[in-house]
Amino acid sequence: MKTLAYHSPFLPQKSGISHYSSELLSALKAHYDITLVSDEAELLDQEFPIITYERFYELMSDESTAFDRVIYNMGNNTLHYNIYECALNYPGVVILHDFFIPNFMHVCYDYDDILQKEIFKEYGFQGLFEYFYNSYESFAKKYPLNRSLIECSKTIIVHTKKAFSLANEVYKNNDFLNIMPLLRQNISLNKIKAKKELKLENTKTFGVFGFTHPIKQNLELLHSWARVMKDKNAVLFIVGENGLPDFNEKLKNFLAEQNITNAYIVGWADDELYKRYLSACDVSICLRKTHLGEASAALLDCLNYQTTTITNFSGFDDCAIYVPQVSDDGHELDAALLKAYNSDDSLAKRAKERIIKKHDPDMCAKKIFEITERAYSEPKELKCFKNRVLVDISAIFRTDPQTGISRVVWQELNALFQSTTLPVIPVYFDGQGYSSANEFMLKKLALPFSINDEKIIPQKGDIFYGVDFSVMYHCDPEIPILQAHKNGFFNELKKVGGKIFFLVHDLLPLTHPEFFPYHAGELHLHWCELLKDIDAKLIAISNRVKNDLLAYGFKDVCIVHHGSNKNLEIFQNIAKNKTPTFICVGTIEERKGIKAICLAFERLALIGANAKLIIVGRMGRVDDDFRAFLEQGEHENIIYKGFCSDDELAELYATSHALIAASYDEGFGLPLIESGLPVIARDIEVFREVLGDNALYFKDNLELMNILINYKNISLLPPKNTRTWGDVAKELLELFGV
Repeated sequence: MKTLAYHSPFLPQKSGISHYSSELLSALKAHYDITLVSDEAELLDQEFPIITYERFYELMSDESTAFDRVIYNMGNNTLHYNIYECALNYPGVVILHDFFIPNFMHVCYDYDDILQKEIFKEYGFQGLFEYFYNSYESFAKKYPLNRSLIECSKTIIVHTKKAFSLANEVYKNNDFLNIMPLLRQNISLNKIKAKKELKLENTKTFGVFGFTHPIKQNLELLHSWARVMKDKNAVLFIVGENGLPDFNEKLKNFLAEQNITNAYIVGWADDELYKRYLSACDVSICLRKTHLGEASAALLDCLNYQTTTITNFSGFDDCAIYVPQVSDDGHELDAALLKAYNSDDSLAKRAKERIIKKHDPDMCAKKIFEITERAYSEPKELKCFKNRVLVDISAIFRTDPQTGISRVVWQELNALFQSTTLPVIPVYFDGQGYSSANEFMLKKLALPFSINDEKIIPQKGDIFYGVDFSVMYHCDPEIPILQAHKNGFFNELKKVGGKIFFLVHDLLPLTHPEFFPYHAGELHLHWCELLKDIDAKLIAISNRVKNDLLAYGFKDVCIVHHGSNKNLEIFQNIAKNKTPTFICVGTIEERKGIKAICLAFERLALIGANAKLIIVGRMGRVDDDFRAFLEQGEHENIIYKGFCSDDELAELYATSHALIAASYDEGFGLPLIESGLPVIARDIEVFREVLGDNALYFKDNLELMNILINYKNISLLPPKNTRTWGDVAKELLELFGV
């Protein structure tokens, strides 16, 4: 018989897992030679040999004395600290009684940045951001903090279907879980005797079992009881330890205020009295406001004692009165109490049959034995997340060019963080391959934390997303992905089954070389050939860009239009300036047509027209005269602001009457949809695609001049755009296949 080291809290420690282990061990000893691991001086169960954790480490460090098998029982409180540490050092089978363990992690590891490092390791920037900026209570409802434990284990056993659904919500995966019902030894009943001893003959007896706490919805139950059961031939007992003294007083005060004489708070009961109340019970109520994958021992006790049970724990629809949730007015609970009061014992009998059939200790022990043997004989690497999203931000990491593209990168990255629980890892070209941009991102997100960048080693399921501008002029190298490809990064990624996507903002250096540096077209041609060579899937931001890609020989190009940042609309209710004010947003370069707009406003000033132009954008490739014209700021009706943050830009949009877009060509034109303003736009293909007929178009500078002169007489509404960056992120994730 194989040796087994069994880790758990044990009786007399106050823990549901202590009772669970006591029942399981009696059946599991038929399959293993068991040794208990505990530092407790005295345990009630002396049937098995007991060793300390120190001794466990000594034995496991020597192959000749190591145990053949190890089982760890893990819950969400400090009793499990040594168990958790052992599980990380000596992988075994983990029975995860609570799928979420953030309370345990917070109490045991919230020092010297250990908890923060664990959060970052498990859930990346989004998890860390929520940890620092939300309450821990809010954070703990979203992040189970169990990834390290799971991925260090040979396999994981849980007790509920809810744990499976939670794993799928958090990790988009539950392949690493095995379900094994919480065991219960079948008991024989004597309801008549129990009722007689408690003087409850001829009453419909209702019971609530377990500690009192707001999460158990005890107060909601009493409100419902007062509405529909106060005058019935029924009695309600709340049996269990006081979870919160103040809350317990609130329950007692409510009973007194409502003059309820058929409901009682028993409080803590020893094992014998607890079982007597269970035996006497006709109807039991087991509720919980939130379910984080844990099983309810009290619920199984109620089923085992053949009571008609009202519950909102999932998975018991067929043998209980199932109430998925209790709303503020409690009407669902009212109906459930009345249904239970008038019911026969058919549901109770079905519940008892379920306990006998699915929760038998011998059957559960055998199943644990089979799961354990399979985990040891057929070892598999456990991975919570099947996919990582590697987002290439090399350009903004190196130079932060402060262009429209860089703003798109930040918006998409932020939206991806918020739209998926998958690890979204910003990466940059490090001279050979890619590394995680940890320190860069922590600084940008203003998180008071530090962690080193790490080399990215391609893994199965990785998704590489090149969202940033891939050609970096005057840098070494100018095409980072070309060098990364030469060094084998993309071949290695494809070899392990990874996917490669690139967002293409435009091919303007090829279609309009006159607006770009002399070698820009050549660089972009090399980039296009590289994308073909690595067989990347391309995402265009418009039909205009897609058509250019098709013309250059690409096939199967997807389109994902930009979204708008709702935050930029928060100032839209501020009163506009009395002076008609127009805004132009974009990098200052010949292609943007900003010089033509400025010329129009100079003419407006000459004829005495009252209008103002605000120009926002980083200074790019323009002639020296126009640069001086803007930077010297000698024109009262033309104001050059330079590059602005999103918040600054929002305020400028709020004080403007219309946006002017005069580009000779674009890949999309982000300001068209993000400004929330009426748009005056050059009549080019992509602007028609983005705005349709909801804009004033001009073909040349003379038409622009006429529009500006007559603007007060023109009725023009801002284009409607309900598409957000969150919508963009969801569309991208669908394309990625996650």
